[in-house]
Amino acid sequence: MVIPRPLIGRFLFMTNKENKNIGIWGEDLACRFLEEKGFVVIGRNYHTPVGELDLIVRRGDEWYGVEVKTRVGDYFDNDMAITPEKKRRLFKTLKRYCFEYRINSEQVFLAGVIIGVNKADKKVKLRWFLIY
Repeated sequence: MVIPRPLIGRFLFMTNKENKNIGIWGEDLACRFLEEKGFVVIGRNYHTPVGELDLIVRRGDEWYGVEVKTRVGDYFDNDMAITPEKKRRLFKTLKRYCFEYRINSEQVFLAGVIIGVNKADKKVKLRWFLIY
């Protein structure tokens, strides 16, 4: 995926006070990335008492709850950003979403998008992976 320079520049010069904006930027980027892969974004930031799903996306009969992690550094962060406890809460949240919206599909998955930003090279890498 080619990231327009203004988006990278805006991200690279954010202050620590704007960490929430970094998360929003990452979610926006993940939405565009997934749409390019044929997914339809159904919802964002679904909250329950147990947890939150950053994105709800669909492709055909498949439904996905997606956790987005944006990391800044000179390396591309790995799946360890989503701990076993976080996975458990995300799965419970996804089950709640399916119950609430009467999604009867057998093809419901939990997935993640990790966004790694290399400030020095002004490059962004995205990785999509299945959790469950």
